[in-house]
Amino acid sequence: MKNTIKERIVETRKRKGLTQDQLADEAGVNIRTIQRIEAGETEPRGHTLSSICKALNTCRIGE
Repeated sequence: MKNTIKERIVETRKRKGLTQDQLADEAGVNIRTIQRIEAGETEPRGHTLSSICKALNTCRIGE
């Protein structure tokens, strides 16, 4: 079974040695947005998801 978006973001962020604050800065989103995504309170959509993927260097088309 595939990991959820939340799990993949947390796992990738930690593997790359980034804090939530650093990821937020790199992605150009508010720290609270990252916190809410990682807590499972919300799922990133559209521009936010794209920005996070780019910041984590994990953009993949068709996945």
